[in-house]
Amino acid sequence: MSCQLSAIFIGSQPPRSVFFGNAQCLSVFTFQQGIRSVFSEMGQQGPSGPPGGGGTELAVSMTQSENDWNLSSANFQFIITPSENWNLTGIANGTPARVIRLYNNSGTYNITLLNETTSESGNQFSFPFVASGGIGAILSPGDSIQLTYDGVNGYWRP
Repeated sequence: MSCQLSAIFIGSQPPRSVFFGNAQCLSVFTFQQGIRSVFSEMGQQGPSGPPGGGGTELAVSMTQSENDWNLSSANFQFIITPSENWNLTGIANGTPARVIRLYNNSGTYNITLLNETTSESGNQFSFPFVASGGIGAILSPGDSIQLTYDGVNGYWRP
């Protein structure tokens, strides 16, 4: 099994985590100096996204903070335009090994992903080294994050 790497830098405030990997393998590094989030993809993934994903991209509006956000299970990439700074505590429709990418299309507003809080337990995010209820990631305008659903433990993980 080969590992084609992607890199995700999460958070604008220290400490920051950097995730290298894909649905088959993952390495995590944590840094104390904060820089803007960046997502870059390497490899031969077609328009339908990586393994476990499906469909293509879908533009969605975010008009309030969301718990158990019911995003289409037919899509891989969600281009989100928030109307203000909003929190996201979880995403419904998780299936084992499903991969999604969230992209903040706003020119002004942030989307904050909160760790293990408020949403139903099978819909929550689980970020390494973040306390329950803590900030797992802040998607500033133009930032994105790739998440994989862990069907064994029932969490979305970066």
